[in-house]
Amino acid sequence: MIAMNRMRHLTPILLLVGLVPSLPAAEPFRSVSDAVNQKMVKLFGAGGFRSITNYGTGILVSPDGHILTTASNMLDTSELIVHLADGRRMRATVLVVEPELDIALHGEMRKQGVVL
Repeated sequence: MIAMNRMRHLTPILLLVGLVPSLPAAEPFRSVSDAVNQKMVKLFGAGGFRSITNYGTGILVSPDGHILTTASNMLDTSELIVHLADGRRMRATVLVVEPELDIALHGEMRKQGVVL
């Protein structure tokens, strides 16, 4: 049981590692982190406590603007707001939730001009 819980938490990390292109060891860390940070997003959704907003993070995984996140109660809303690295704010919808892997895929970002 403990091993499954650990794997459940490691799955999103392993998926993210696969998204980062392989770079030579000589590549400075700054350029790698800059490339990854451009794909990071913050999502604001449902829930939260009195005057404390509920948010999570995700990563853009496709040129169509799909976002990969962990599955959470934050997703129980029709008003999911995404904050992009460049400061833009857009709406997103939940396309699919995979409870066994504890991940969710969001979309509808390309219609609003988000392209990797």
